[in-house]
Amino acid sequence: MREMIATPYRTQGYIDAKIDAVPVLDRAAHTVDYTITVQSGPVYHMGKLTMVNLSDRQKPRWCPTGNCARRVFNADLIPKFMADYHKSRAEQLQSIRGWSFDAK
Repeated sequence: MREMIATPYRTQGYIDAKIDAVPVLDRAAHTVDYTITVQSGPVYHMGKLTMVNLSDRQKPRWCPTGNCARRVFNADLIPKFMADYHKSRAEQLQSIRGWSFDAK
């Protein structure tokens, strides 16, 4: 549950957000009530970004405006970008005749 609540905070630059979810069980009614408290903390912004060995076509997918400095930092973008890159690279290699493998 905490991860579900924390994800939107991470994507908006709140990397240090602290989520507290306190359950209260009602055994007679078979229910659980939660009190959720969020301490968002500071907003992080993008610093310097150096991209190496990316094609001109790949670079705008990461930073469409060409200048990422001071943008609100989305902590989920780097792992997503890397996964997309590796998937794209695997698909390129699969298209080469005689190669066959499964990339996940």
